[in-house]
Amino acid sequence: MWWARGEALERRDVTHGTTRQPHHAFYAVGVSVLCRLFHHTAFIGVTFVLARRCSLAFAGITAMAMEGSSPALACMQIFRQLDGDDNAKLNKVFTLAFVASFFFFRVCLFGYGLLTTLGARFTTPQLFPQYVPAWEIDCVLLLLSSGWGLQLYWATLIYKKLVRMLKPKPKAE
Repeated sequence: MWWARGEALERRDVTHGTTRQPHHAFYAVGVSVLCRLFHHTAFIGVTFVLARRCSLAFAGITAMAMEGSSPALACMQIFRQLDGDDNAKLNKVFTLAFVASFFFFRVCLFGYGLLTTLGARFTTPQLFPQYVPAWEIDCVLLLLSSGWGLQLYWATLIYKKLVRMLKPKPKAE
């Protein structure tokens, strides 16, 4: 894969007619690649436990609901690579849709599901399935908590990028 070799795709800058490296975290290498690798590996493990054991259904549903932000992300990725004013406008629309869906699904909804499940684990552990070892439930909750931590980290990066995108550009004289 191109990202494993440390390469990045170039993007044509519509306003200046030059090529430049994209600034989106999707194309970044290093720590970001490791975070994505950990994120997907952890969720494969969590999904295996959730599906195999039919436990932590509420946290599992809210974790899977995070993918609700993926369509807007995919459209944003497509339109940011295309030239033209209409594509630039569509890129902004899909960027705003992605930001809204990211914060709703990945930060708020998943956070609510995780915190609710963590609260139940500490206050009423007898409500959890007895056929699932406690250590397995705790490991899943730890992995889900790590995943939410990554979502919060990415939320700060997305917020910073959104502020830069919405900041009015100085007009040339």
